[in-house]
Amino acid sequence: RAPRQRLPTFCYPYAHQNPLDLSEKDPELLEIGAPEYAGNIFLKYQIGSLSLGWQSQFISEMLLGNGPEVETYETLFGPSVLMDDMWIHDFNGSYAIQDNVNLSFGVRNVTEEEPFITANAYPVSPRGRMFWMGLNLSL
Repeated sequence: RAPRQRLPTFCYPYAHQNPLDLSEKDPELLEIGAPEYAGNIFLKYQIGSLSLGWQSQFISEMLLGNGPEVETYETLFGPSVLMDDMWIHDFNGSYAIQDNVNLSFGVRNVTEEEPFITANAYPVSPRGRMFWMGLNLSL
């Protein structure tokens, strides 16, 4: 079975309100959940029954929580409510032990990034780095 190919992706989400006028920016850009830049990179390597993968997600700076607004955050709160850019990395793998038995494993949030202090689980889990493993048996 040939491995699936995934290309790196990088997106510029919701940056413009009007696609016909690129100078008109989204007024909520930089507020939580709306970074100016975001993207994912997927890498996969397969040799025989072993498959290894790495996923990285980039999120550019954003404001904390639901309170600060782009138009007023500097005056009301100063730069302390603007979170820095963030990279989140995950590793995963699988090994086909037999035709009907597959072992999978991985690490989420390899670099143990922390969620924003005003969000329970954004952009990462509050649990920090998590190791996981699974066994799949097909009958």
